[in-house]
Amino acid sequence: MRYVNTRSQPARSHGLSLAIAASIGLCSLAGAPAFAGEARLSGLDAQPSFDRFIVRYVPGSAARGTASAKAAALNRAAERVRRGAEPALALKTLRSTALAGTDVVVADRRLDRDQAAALMRRLAADPQVDYVEIDARMHTTMTPNDPSYPLQWGYNDADAGIRAEQAWDIGNGAGVVVAVLDTGITSHGDLNANIVAGYDFINDAATARDGNGRDPNPNDEGDWESAGECGPFAAANSSWHGTHVAGTIAAVTNNGSGVAGTAFGARVQPVRVLGRCGGYLSDIADAIVWASGGAVAGIPANATPANVINMSLGGSGVCSATYQNAIDGAVARGTTVVVAAGNGNVDAANANPANCNNVIAVGAVDSNGARSVWNASQQSNFGALVDLAAPGTDIYSTLNSGATTPAAASYGYMSGTSMAAPHVAGVVALLRSVSSQQRTPAQIESLLKSTATPFPSTPSQPIGTGIVNAAAAVNAVASGAAPGTIVGMGNKCLDVRGGATANASVVQVFGCNGFAQQNWSLGDTYANLRGVPSGRMLDVVGINPDNGAQLQIYDATGASNQAWSFTNTTLLSLGSKAVDAIGGSSANGTLLQLWDSSGVAQQTWNFNPQTGAITGIGGKCLDVIGGNSADGTPVQLWDCSGVAQQKWRLGPGGRILGIGGKCLEAANGSFANGTQIRIWSCNGLPHQSWRLRGEIRSGLNGKCLDDPNLGQYDGSLVHMWTCHGGPNQRWEYRSN
Repeated sequence: MRYVNTRSQPARSHGLSLAIAASIGLCSLAGAPAFAGEARLSGLDAQPSFDRFIVRYVPGSAARGTASAKAAALNRAAERVRRGAEPALALKTLRSTALAGTDVVVADRRLDRDQAAALMRRLAADPQVDYVEIDARMHTTMTPNDPSYPLQWGYNDADAGIRAEQAWDIGNGAGVVVAVLDTGITSHGDLNANIVAGYDFINDAATARDGNGRDPNPNDEGDWESAGECGPFAAANSSWHGTHVAGTIAAVTNNGSGVAGTAFGARVQPVRVLGRCGGYLSDIADAIVWASGGAVAGIPANATPANVINMSLGGSGVCSATYQNAIDGAVARGTTVVVAAGNGNVDAANANPANCNNVIAVGAVDSNGARSVWNASQQSNFGALVDLAAPGTDIYSTLNSGATTPAAASYGYMSGTSMAAPHVAGVVALLRSVSSQQRTPAQIESLLKSTATPFPSTPSQPIGTGIVNAAAAVNAVASGAAPGTIVGMGNKCLDVRGGATANASVVQVFGCNGFAQQNWSLGDTYANLRGVPSGRMLDVVGINPDNGAQLQIYDATGASNQAWSFTNTTLLSLGSKAVDAIGGSSANGTLLQLWDSSGVAQQTWNFNPQTGAITGIGGKCLDVIGGNSADGTPVQLWDCSGVAQQKWRLGPGGRILGIGGKCLEAANGSFANGTQIRIWSCNGLPHQSWRLRGEIRSGLNGKCLDDPNLGQYDGSLVHMWTCHGGPNQRWEYRSN
């Protein structure tokens, strides 16, 4: 989905002239614009009758400022739509939403489509009104189905899996919060340890089924329904939809039971927006604002704002202004919004919120990599607005055994784009946890689309650029090192011929010239070499690293032919073949190959990284005390100033080199929490090896660089501590 700063609104029709407006009782108030608002009628197709509307008032208007002016505007509109001997229609403001100047308005009875349209037009004709739209009900996008595939095939299936295991070798989502806007959560042994405090945003007690309105308890009370209760539908048991979605994102893993989560180191924030017969747009919009760290009147601030929001829900019609404004605000706060494309076998342009700007819309595939088909009418939505696909047929995850109200924890299968979206939300969490530089939601979407696995065969309808590939995406951001040059025999640089960025572009040696095509990001031991201008990986042509195999750049795949390491000054493939200049030549344009490692000049390479600052909590820089390069000098946090003691190079083998070429290390190779961090002459020992991927994790014991004083003052001595994903363990490398 394209990312924009603001969504362009349809042109408003001019309102009635002032004289005519006055004759029907619509007064022009001081400061109010002399044109009408917009009646957004597209939501009228979603259901047969209506009693809830969203009204946004014009900034500066009286109705935006006082309850009496609002009531007067509503009363005038209600009177104008009265027909014959009908009783007077009563309208009242139920509540304000988190979006400025926007209210939920309810009628005292349900209106048919014609009546609702007439009311909306009358409301919009008031020059105090910016727009009016239906407060539409949203529903889950799950399609129940009998199981027929192996448990959790979506992680590693050869045709359609997301390549999760390769990604887990690098990161697990630690330190990332994923908000699940859904039916809430049930207690589950495979989830509880990975849950952070959420909220119940259902304002209507009948929908909530918990006896009250909004509250800090996001427990799923059940969404069962009797025949005909929620429209022309058969009776249905509770779905426990939110519990299933949460398990796909971050079920507890490696605990000897149950299932695995896509980002099992992440935390799920359950935000309840769906209950009996679904949920209202106004509640969902407020939940988006709150989950992403925005303010909602009357609701406590979110102590753990989400980095990712998953919405496996939706409805029909255009993206409403209420949805779009809430999503735009979340994205502006840095939150990536992932949504299900829908299951109606229609173009996603007709399904919201998949058709909103600034979201990642996810279609579903089965284990063959084909567009998911559950029955004749229920198939994955499609079209140009679908960004990616992910596994969505027969997905096994956490559930509850209750038919109506919660009972024992269980597991089971579900199908739908509801199940596809959390795979992608989990991959976003993996990306954020391993990236040394935080990316915007737009950059994350672009990266996911560019690293997606091609469909095994062309889908029956378009459902995105491919199947989300966790390994390729994580490898693309997890280099852990600053860009630098790789210099070989004759002081010639590893170079992409002609500065090309396309797949299969030739890699050669060429005179070092400072051009971008000679910059590479080097990961840790057995990691990737990423070309800076292209974002593509140094790659062995073909799968087998035999003698004579040549080199190219190619999209990240997570495969072994893109794994490299430096041993002294030899650049080795995973098969221990050396990168070799063909014929021992250092002439410009000489091609490169793999060959048995022998230490000859044509196999000698040096990585020369750029320097940069490492910033932590509060934006302070990692700083060597006093600019002293002596062995044993401690490292602290200090206001960034660009001085020499704040410059670091990220070298091969996970080394972080500071002033005087000294290495960052854990003092004395200690394993203990609280061990001082200092610089020391580089010696290649494990306590000088680090992984900078959003956190700085020790290669010695897996513990993290930690600021015990939470960035509160200059001079805070950093130390090593058990990793917990907190803000005082988050670090970012910024190249100079």
